Amino acid sequence: MQSSPNALSLAAAAGSGAQSALIKPGEKLDLALGPESPVLTDGSLKASFQHVTLTLDKPGPVVIEVHAWCDCLGFAKNIFVPRLFAQGVQGTVVELPPSSRALVAPTWTAAASMLNVWSLLDVPEGTHTLLIAADTRLVGGAVGTQGRSTMVAAGNGVYVPMGGGGLAMAVYPYGRYELRIK
Repeated sequence: MQSSPNALSLAAAAGSGAQSALIKPGEKLDLALGPESPVLTDGSLKASFQHVTLTLDKPGPVVIEVHAWCDCLGFAKNIFVPRLFAQGVQGTVVELPPSSRALVAPTWTAAASMLNVWSLLDVPEGTHTLLIAADTRLVGGAVGTQGRSTMVAAGNGVYVPMGGGGLAMAVYPYGRYELRIK
């Protein structure tokens, strides 16, 4: 990923509001990160990101789901691994670790995906800034293997029935994803 004029630090990205996607609980958005997306640059972090504004009408628990879709045309099996950052009350931007992460087998109507879930407790009502960024720390490395009989997630032993061979799903800095708020 090259340096670009739209490169921002975490704090600047959270405060930018530019190209912000708006979402409320019960909604879903289909989004994508690409070479034209703004870029976070903060220390060793350098990744494309999407600015999302979450509006809560009442305080309480929030579940954020990101289905990162595999770009699985031909022998290419590329998937982006999302990272989630949130801006706190004092304006500090922090990374939120996922509560769970699993590969999901393809169906007749959907490509293979990586489901990432963040379960947050006691989120205050109001407007919240989220940044969804690509995890570029392992770009080119394998996140799992898609085969005829199983899909195997690297490192966590998740086996999903599928159907044959064995092509590695590589971590990629760009991709399509679905964001759901519950």
